[in-house]
Order: sequence, then structure tokens, then C-alpha cells
Amino acid sequence: MISNEINLTSFEHTLNHFSGKALIERQENRFILDFCFNGRIDQVFIPESIGTSYSRGDQLWEDTCLEFFIKDNSTGHYIEFNFSPSGNWNSYFFEDYRKGMSKYYETSLLDLSSHTTNDTFSTKIHFQLEKSDLFNISTIHLYNISAILKLKNGDLSHWAHRHPKSDEPDFHHPFSFSKIL
Repeated sequence: MISNEINLTSFEHTLNHFSGKALIERQENRFILDFCFNGRIDQVFIPESIGTSYSRGDQLWEDTCLEFFIKDNSTGHYIEFNFSPSGNWNSYFFEDYRKGMSKYYETSLLDLSSHTTNDTFSTKIHFQLEKSDLFNISTIHLYNISAILKLKNGDLSHWAHRHPKSDEPDFHHPFSFSKIL
């Protein structure tokens, strides 16, 4: 198993006295993501859990959403995973930077659990990739881990381990990917 703990930073820098980190673990085709945010959690909208009956949903990034990307650097193909603390989730395949998007069904969500206190919000996600003709798991070279926190005032705060120089946050940008595992 390989693992790495990553510090996440906010694109907007609007949440003062707030910090984020994520632990990524990989063992062959299985991944564990453990996100943790510390600060005034009462400012963040956290969707209620639907229990263990996880279901696929779209536009999860419009609310608090935890994201993970894996990329085959030789082809440019990548997969985006979206996980809501509610238990809704989805995965999407891209042929290249924001091109050729389609739902990616060769993924199984094994477990998702969230915990919240006055000053901590954490979510642990365990999923696996199945064999696919679209994406070869053995050639994954680059990763991106990120999160969108929806604030109770309606604003979105975008967190990632790297942000491209841009006027808007862009988790899909090639600069956002790196060899973090």
C-alpha cells in the first residue's frame, strides 16, 4: 500500500483560521480518501447523510463535495470522482482536458462516512476501480485531490493541493495534477 497526506489550500482565501488536509491510500485498484477540515465548521453547509444506501447523483459540486482525479499521463484520459457527505457520489471519464465527458460505471463505492464536531469536519471514502477498456489502472501516473465547501451564506470555497494561476478555480487543469502517490 502507498499513501500520502496532502495539505489543501483554498483558492478564494475567504475562510480565515481554516485548514484542510487529505490522506490518500492506494492498494492496487482500491483507494481510501480521508478528508479533514478544521475551523468554524458552523459556517459550512454539510448535507445530511442518507445512510449506507449510497446512490449516484449529478451536480454534486454545487454543494459541499469531495473530489478525486486520476490521470493516465500517456493518454491524457482521466476520471473525476465526486463524493457528497450525504452518501451521493458519481464518477466521470474524460478523454482529455474537459473533453469527451461520460459517466464512468466501472467504480464501486465501498464505504463513505462523515463526522462533524464544532471545529472539525471529516469524511472517509473507500472505493475501487473495476477493469475497463476505457481506463487502464496500471498506467495511472497523476492525481488531484480537491474539495468544494458550500458555505451557509451560499458562497463556494474551492480547496486543492495545487491551484493553477487563473481567475477561476479549475480542478481539471493539467497543472492541478501531480505525482502525489
